[in-house]
Amino acid sequence: MTHFPYDKYQDDLMAFLDGTLDAAGRERLERVIEADPACRAECHWFEQAREDLESMGDAMLENVPQVDLVEAVMGAVVEAKSRPKTVGQASRKEVRTARYVDWRRWALAAAILLVLGLGAFYAVKRAGEESTVPPYAEVVTPGRGTARPAPAGKNIEKFDDIRNRLRGAISGSLAPSAERAPEEGPFDGVDFAKTDELSTDELSLGEVVATRRDAVFNGEALGRLERWARLNDIEARGVVSSEGAAMAALVGAAQSLPAAEAKVYLLAALDQFSEDPYVRMELAKRLLEDPESKEAAEMQLAALRELDPENSLAVWLEALALLREGDAAALDLLAEAASLDRASAYALDAAQFREQALLANGMDPEVARVLTAMTGGIEEYDFLSEVANELLAYGKGYEEQNDFDAAQQIYEAVYQLGVQLTQGAQFSQEQLAALDIQRAAIELLNGVSSMLGDTEQLETLAVLAEGLRGGIGELVEFFGRLNEVFSQPVDTGWLLEMADHVLDLGDLAIFD
Repeated sequence: MTHFPYDKYQDDLMAFLDGTLDAAGRERLERVIEADPACRAECHWFEQAREDLESMGDAMLENVPQVDLVEAVMGAVVEAKSRPKTVGQASRKEVRTARYVDWRRWALAAAILLVLGLGAFYAVKRAGEESTVPPYAEVVTPGRGTARPAPAGKNIEKFDDIRNRLRGAISGSLAPSAERAPEEGPFDGVDFAKTDELSTDELSLGEVVATRRDAVFNGEALGRLERWARLNDIEARGVVSSEGAAMAALVGAAQSLPAAEAKVYLLAALDQFSEDPYVRMELAKRLLEDPESKEAAEMQLAALRELDPENSLAVWLEALALLREGDAAALDLLAEAASLDRASAYALDAAQFREQALLANGMDPEVARVLTAMTGGIEEYDFLSEVANELLAYGKGYEEQNDFDAAQQIYEAVYQLGVQLTQGAQFSQEQLAALDIQRAAIELLNGVSSMLGDTEQLETLAVLAEGLRGGIGELVEFFGRLNEVFSQPVDTGWLLEMADHVLDLGDLAIFD
């Protein structure tokens, strides 16, 4: 029986299918294909696989699920397992089998990424957009003592720029009826060109609501709401230095101050809020920004674990601090963190403190209430993304040193962080961070599993990718329903009741 000479012709076969093989090479390969049934079958498989993947890519860019991606993924697994292998001499059999499965696992891996891509951009086109390589700096690998890449800045890889995705999810292609303008309501007639010039104490409820309605069709309006809902550093310093300011307002204002200033007021706030987990976490976060405050940060994290033992986030922060120091015990802490069930950045508490800071800065109470409810969780989205991003960067460092076990352990742990955040989320922004963290971890696990030829792990990732796509679809539906609300006239009474509800339970409960 004639066997297909993989090592000799595999590159030619790929070039042949791509149409880039020169005339002499094409003629030579055509003779081999004609003479060898195994080669003909191989050529047919690759050609079909390429067509399937191209179809999936077209469906993703057109935003139309024209094929069942998960079925395609699992079909690739089944074919990889069931297709007869070429048999020859014992020493060559291992090489041929490994090479044969290798191509199928890469096809499977590509299909998994397409599942993730279609799910993540279910309603937002991204044709022509390419991913970027994150910047790295050199630090020491825990337990290895050799240089490794680690994050150089807080925005290592913005998970495909999720802030833009959020704006797309709240506006534009996800608008309830993109062909029609919102119905006229009591908050219309706002001159948006002038609203950016307003100070926060000049904002009216009508301007806030009209801007949120504009955000249904204009993503830039969301940025305007975010700016209004957060004090700048000058305003924050005015609040903390004012006589008679409530301690809750100082805690809220500290969110807008540099770490060195914020920790002073947060430490003072412990006299009144010693049993408040949010204050402990916020203080620990600020202390961790200064290497000389490491012991003080550890004390706050330990206190946080006692106050809220079911929240894993304190353990994640402890593990991250150890990774920064090159301490091998970090991997054990990551395993401990991943074993817990829930994670929360206390976005609801943060919003309530932020509202007090806005009030202390002179904002109208109704405006502060509604504005805080509309923007709750945004700061926590950024924080959670940065934590997960940095952890994944350490995993990449291990991977680049060929320590795939350690890399896989970190990626799997970070995936669990995303799962835990779905259990602790009260705001849609937290839920968005949870889903994005899971997606980023699955993509990196997919790469490692593909490299190692772990088909069983790829099967598991395919199932996780489908579940993730479902979760993203639910969040997209939530944004769509919210847009429907703000595309219609709303009255002040309903709006304030909505804000009360959100600041009591979070915006994910708004339709309960």
